[in-house]
Order: sequence, then C-alpha cells, then structure tokens
Amino acid sequence: GPHGVGLAPADPGVNSWKDRLADWLLANGFLADAKRAAVSGTITRGGKPLRWGMIAFVPQKPNQPRAWAMIANGKYSLVATRGIVVGANKAIVYDLGAVEPKPTIEDVVVSEQGIVEAKEGGNTLDFTLDPVAR
Repeated sequence: GPHGVGLAPADPGVNSWKDRLADWLLANGFLADAKRAAVSGTITRGGKPLRWGMIAFVPQKPNQPRAWAMIANGKYSLVATRGIVVGANKAIVYDLGAVEPKPTIEDVVVSEQGIVEAKEGGNTLDFTLDPVAR
C-alpha cells in the first residue's frame, strides 16, 4: 500500500493483519508450549463409514493449536506435527454429506463427541455418530 498510512484503519484488508497474524500463530503452535501427537481413526454413522467430513480436536487449555483432518470413507489421520495436543481435547465431527456433482445435504451436520484424552505417541480415536434423518 501507499507509504505513510499507518495501519490503514479505513482499509479492512490491511487493518485486519493483526487478527490474521494471531490466527496463524495459534494454528502453528507458537502461542503455547504444547506437545502434539499423531491421531487416526474411523467415523461411522448408522453402521456405515462417514462418506465425507471433517474432524476437529479443540484443546481445553487456552492458546493451544486446534487439530483438524478431512474424513474420507470413514477414515482420518494426522501426523504428530499437525496432530492432536496431548491432554484433554473436545472432539467435533462435521458430516459434509457425499462427494457428488450436486448438493448431498441441506446443512452440515455437527456432532460434538465430548472430551477425549490424547497421549504421547500414537492415538486411535474412533467415533460412532447417531443416525441422521435426511
């Protein structure tokens, strides 16, 4: 941008840099000294693998990085460098329907799965979701 505009309070794209930096620092684990661990597992709904979705693990301590992965055909996996924070995390599953050239669900179905405990090393966390009427 032009020289001398400071933090450009009238330009929302430039003025929001502080929030984008904070998001990046948090996501990359620079705001807390947190150990991370590998995690993988399966997600089923109504006895069948979840076709397409996301899973998030939200640490219960402040400023620790959230881990998330895509779910495909009921499976997800994260390596330790991008994995779950060791300790208590809230698990949240997002059912995104199916991968097809047309909409497959009206809304994303969010299922909070409670608090899970991650340990150092590898973790296998499987979840069974309640059936959803479509």
